[in-house]
Amino acid sequence: MRRAAGVLPWISVAVGGLIGSAARLGIDLLLPHSLGEVPWSTLLINALGSFTLGLLVTLVHPRVPGWVASGLGVGVLGSFTTFSAYAVAVVALARGGAATGDPLAAADPWQAVLVLAAGLLSSIFFAWLGLASGRVAIRYKPLTAEDVLRELDAADERDEE
Repeated sequence: MRRAAGVLPWISVAVGGLIGSAARLGIDLLLPHSLGEVPWSTLLINALGSFTLGLLVTLVHPRVPGWVASGLGVGVLGSFTTFSAYAVAVVALARGGAATGDPLAAADPWQAVLVLAAGLLSSIFFAWLGLASGRVAIRYKPLTAEDVLRELDAADERDEE
C-alpha cells in the first residue's frame, strides 16, 4: 500500500496534465493568434491560471490529500498555464519578420515590452486576487436555513411592535 501512495501523485499529475493541456488548447482555438500578434489567449490563460492557483492554495490545498493538490496544482494548472508560449510570442513581437518567417512583418519592440509587462503584472495581480478571494471565502460563513428563519421571525416581531 505504501508503494501505491508514492505512485498516486504521479498519476494525478499526469491526468491533471491532460486536462489542463486540453483546456489550454480549447482557449487557444477560441482565441487564435499567429506568431507576431498579441497573444490574447496566452495572456488570458496565464491570468486565469494564476487566479485559480491562488484559490487552490487557500481553499483546496489545506483540505485535500497531497496527491489531489499535486494533480490540481502541478497537473491541471501547470499544464494549463504557459510561460514558454508567452515568451515565444514576446520574442516574435520584438523580432518581427525574423521570428515569424514573414519578411513583411515589422518588428515592434514596444509592443513586445507592453505584452511582457502586461503578462507579468496580470499574472501577479490575479494570483494575489485568487489568494485574497480564497481568504475571504474562508472567513465567510453562509447562513443556514435556521438562521434565515430566525431572522424572519425577529423581523416579524419587530413589525408587530
